[in-house]
Amino acid sequence: MIMSNVGSDEESHTDEDGTVMIPRWEMQLTFQLISRLIGEALEHLEKRHHIEPRSPMQH
Repeated sequence: MIMSNVGSDEESHTDEDGTVMIPRWEMQLTFQLISRLIGEALEHLEKRHHIEPRSPMQH
């Protein structure tokens, strides 16, 4: 839904072929928000199911 809102912004610049040009800063903020939301969801699951948090370095 977040990416959909970014992509459908009427004020975004478009090329002749209709390609939407999204500023780099907006993409960075969008991905940071998505990352935070995923982290919050995983934290909720870890607490709910008593799962030990994984270190980012574990495979």
